[in-house]
Amino acid sequence: MKSNLAVLSSDNKTIQFIKKNNLQDLCNLYANSSRNTDDAKIFRENHGFEKYYGSYEDLIEDSNIEYIVNFLPTGIKFEYTYLALKKNKKIITNYPIISNQNELTSYQELKDLGLMSNLFLVDDQNFKKFYNDSKDKKFVTYLLTFKQDQYNNLSSQDILFDLTPDLFFFIDQYKQLKPAFKSFIIKTDKITKKISFLSCVIDFEKEKILQIILDNGDPKNLHYCEYFSSNSIISEDLVNKDELFQFIKKKPFDNRSDFQYYPFKLFQEVLINE
Repeated sequence: MKSNLAVLSSDNKTIQFIKKNNLQDLCNLYANSSRNTDDAKIFRENHGFEKYYGSYEDLIEDSNIEYIVNFLPTGIKFEYTYLALKKNKKIITNYPIISNQNELTSYQELKDLGLMSNLFLVDDQNFKKFYNDSKDKKFVTYLLTFKQDQYNNLSSQDILFDLTPDLFFFIDQYKQLKPAFKSFIIKTDKITKKISFLSCVIDFEKEKILQIILDNGDPKNLHYCEYFSSNSIISEDLVNKDELFQFIKKKPFDNRSDFQYYPFKLFQEVLINE
């Protein structure tokens, strides 16, 4: 018997994800929601869902739903992930899961309650690649810079907390070692308070030395780099599609939903002292 699947955001990105990964073959397309009831109704009619809701909260309260795809915007995504997990739903979401310091306490609560096994993080950016490619090296550099003509597309995003999942995965692998931050330089947008430039060195007890340079292309950063790189290109093809199927079939899977927590908490603690 197929499980019932629901979606919080009634948008093209969500339905394309479902169709691209053939989730309609594994689950019943049961319900969708939107804060605009008319939009939710049209989405249901266009894509064959059984019912629709005019609020995210009402959808989460539906006891017939087992799986929820949550691709809501970063600022509100975790709020509804938290509510749904507390209702024993299984959540499929994308990076980043958490977006501010206030969400860390609630995230820790979910960990303490053992609910992380009900959270699946889709890997559309190859989170493990940077770690796998560098794990036999002692000195490692993570360089992510964008050209100035790309800045307008990035100005609303935090280059550290939103755009570096592979960096966070790398740091999470060394969380058993005490990190020492050196040569810390940071610039934030005066209006959004989001990080636009960061440079530092992290010494993991001399076992691994990590240099980080992040630049979103803002001309005010006064940074120039000849080398252009972007490691966080989002692909339509999931790296962990097989694990997604395992998750839906309630079988053991490689759970990547927890690696963001430690690096996020670590940088928040460092930033408070800057």
